[in-house]
Amino acid sequence: MRANRIAVVFLTVGSFLGCSVHGQNSNNPAINSSPAASSGPTTFSNNQNGIGFGEIAIVPDNSDVVSGYEAQAGSQMHFRLSRAYCDKRTGSQQSASDQARFFCVPDAVTIDDTHPPETTPNKDFVITPYAYGMNIDYPSGIEINSVWVGAHYNHSRCAQNEPNWLNLDSCQGGGQFWAEDNVDAGGVFTSAYGVLNNSVLDRSRSFVLIAGDTYQHASHGDMLFALRDANDNFRFQFGVSGVGGADDPMAYKNFTRARIDSTGRGFFDGGTQVGGADFAESVSAVGTKANYEPGDVLVIDTKSNRQFSLSTAPYSTLVSGIYSTKPGVIGASHRSEDPKLLAEIPMAMVGIVPCKVSAENGPISRGDLLVTSSTPGYAMRGRDHSRLPGAIIGKALQPLPAGKGKIEVLVTLR
Repeated sequence: MRANRIAVVFLTVGSFLGCSVHGQNSNNPAINSSPAASSGPTTFSNNQNGIGFGEIAIVPDNSDVVSGYEAQAGSQMHFRLSRAYCDKRTGSQQSASDQARFFCVPDAVTIDDTHPPETTPNKDFVITPYAYGMNIDYPSGIEINSVWVGAHYNHSRCAQNEPNWLNLDSCQGGGQFWAEDNVDAGGVFTSAYGVLNNSVLDRSRSFVLIAGDTYQHASHGDMLFALRDANDNFRFQFGVSGVGGADDPMAYKNFTRARIDSTGRGFFDGGTQVGGADFAESVSAVGTKANYEPGDVLVIDTKSNRQFSLSTAPYSTLVSGIYSTKPGVIGASHRSEDPKLLAEIPMAMVGIVPCKVSAENGPISRGDLLVTSSTPGYAMRGRDHSRLPGAIIGKALQPLPAGKGKIEVLVTLR
């Protein structure tokens, strides 16, 4: 556990039943039902019928039959609530009906004449101090039956001048929840930050955070969003809450604005906006990917199926596209995790992309039709109108007075 975990538990104990369990008979004076000693910690433990009916104890962590999982409390007091065993021994005090209803349940530990409590560890719910706060331990599930559960940041001790709201000592911090990984390095972190403007929440500066984080708030790794049935969808809702709203079980589909189905297809009611300016197809290139670079003019390779290579001849009618620098959308015949994609290149076939051009057929002006040139991978101005059909790669959007360079081109294959 780390400093990022804070748990607040309120317990009211009205009656105590129990005894020393956990497969050992305690002779420790700190865990008996006698009055507290005149000095040292005040302890409590009722150890009558504990094996058959459970036990409760408030004793020093290092003096009990078990210690907190973190073992960081030393002689500080802890609270322990132990289950009753499922007692199948000869002479058990548990009735058969009580065993069926309460004691011999899935979470219980069973003892019998062959497996006595002395050699069979029990299960204990322990609340104990540790280095970063209070720790709750139980080696199985903990269920909370409540209308709601929340965690609010305790600002009774905080630093007013700490600017990072995620730091534990910041007075700007919100409640924090961690669903932690198996190696205690971080996990799913959730929190929220709000700004009030005249006692009204300023939504332009307020947000909810869900992150895959280490405890230092660095990236923890991939975040998986999983569904288990082909009929289910990831949905993004927009609308009011309540009856007839975006979270109403009878009406929520009316408020879906985007969704991703089980095949990976996305549906976006308002359209999409991407960072690139072209549509490209992921294609296999002759040779290795390292032999190509963004801006190269590509042609169909006549020696293999569905492969492409650098253009090498002027006015080639095999021209197929331009190696995209920053494609907005990439089509592919493979699945998104297929390793073949790493060896392919994005070939722009529609849109605006940077293109390598040469002035070998004269200066290039805006609006000029471009075709392949004799320079491998470069386009040039198309001046021979009899050779243009089928050879046009696009229209120049920038000039090139002389030499070689890169200009933006509107890809219009025809």
